[in-house]
Amino acid sequence: MKFIKTENIPLWVTLLAIILALSGMGLGIMSLLGPVPDAPQITPYLGGRSFGVGVVFGFAVLFKSPATYIAAFVAGAAREIGDVFGELTTAVPSMGTVAAELVIAVICLFAAYLANKARKA
Repeated sequence: MKFIKTENIPLWVTLLAIILALSGMGLGIMSLLGPVPDAPQITPYLGGRSFGVGVVFGFAVLFKSPATYIAAFVAGAAREIGDVFGELTTAVPSMGTVAAELVIAVICLFAAYLANKARKA
């Protein structure tokens, strides 16, 4: 795991960044190529957004830069908070979805905080 470890950043943060990079880019590519099965609400616009944030997560892991980790996790939190507002504006919002997105946003903000501590170290 030394080849992916970034100095002063916990390994779980790096592993989370890898998961978010792969899932974001995967979802983005799928939605840009056509409708996502069982998820018609994911439009090419949302897929492009997910792909872009996934690329930033990938750069964070690749560059091993705390500043890039901060940018990626703040972007991830902003995406999730935007999705919360989007869900709340639907006719019948899913509170489970809202709760899950808020949990992910908080985890992203905590990871950004840890990356900021690593940047200052």
